[in-house]
Amino acid sequence: MKDTALLILGAGSSSRMGEPKLLLDVNGSPLIQVLIKQLRSDQYDMYLVTGAYREEIQPCIVDLNCEEIYNPSWESGMGSSISTGIKKIVHKGGYSSVVIIAADQIMVKSNHINDIIKIWIRHPRCIVSAQYGKVRGIPALFPANFFENLIELSGDVGARKLISQNKERAIFYNLEEAHCDVDTVEEYKLFIKGIFHENN
Repeated sequence: MKDTALLILGAGSSSRMGEPKLLLDVNGSPLIQVLIKQLRSDQYDMYLVTGAYREEIQPCIVDLNCEEIYNPSWESGMGSSISTGIKKIVHKGGYSSVVIIAADQIMVKSNHINDIIKIWIRHPRCIVSAQYGKVRGIPALFPANFFENLIELSGDVGARKLISQNKERAIFYNLEEAHCDVDTVEEYKLFIKGIFHENN
C-alpha cells in the first residue's frame, strides 16, 4: 500500500453531455481508460467512484489496477461521491493523504499528481490544490487531518468549498491542464481536435 490514494470522481450522469462521457472515444479507447492509464504511478493507489453508469464503466477498468468504489447515492451530488470514496479509503487504512480528481480532467497526467505529492511532502499538514485561471480546485491533495471534513461533505458541495475555507492552510500549484474537462458535446469535439480555450 502506498502513502497516498488517488480518488477519481466518475459517478455522475453526464446530463449536459446526453451520454456517458467516461465512455466517449479517445483514440479508440474509452475516455476513463485513457485517463487511468495516463495517471498510473508508483507513488499512489488509484480508486474510481462510480454511480450512474457503473455497469458500463466496469469493463473499461479491468486489469488497470484501479479499484472501484460504488456510490449508491450518486444522484445527490459530488459531495456524496467524495464522502463515499474517503470512507472506503479510511477503512482501508494506512493512507496519509488523498488526491481528488474529476474523471473528465483528461489533460492531467501522473507527473502533475506526483508534483502535487512532492509539495505535500514538504508541507505535510497543508492542502495542495491546483490553480487554473481564477479557479482553485481539484485535483487537490488533502492530508489525513482533513479526511473527516471530506467525509462530512454532501449534496453538490465538493472539495472546492473545503479549499476555500482553509486558504491559510493551502498551497496552490499552477496547473492549467486541470481547466480542461469534458461536459458537453462541443467541449468533447474541441478536445478531440486538441483545441482548448477559456470559458469563463
